[in-house]
Amino acid sequence: MKEDQLNEYIKEAKRRVVDFIIGMTDNYATFLAKQFNGMGM
Repeated sequence: MKEDQLNEYIKEAKRRVVDFIIGMTDNYATFLAKQFNGMGM
């Protein structure tokens, strides 16, 4: 994979993560944060 292709792939992956986070409801975002921090059920 060329460096330009790798950079594009990384940028697209970041966009997808941001789109996912933006689309979350506040309750779901709180739930995921608790899961990541080991505070979930």
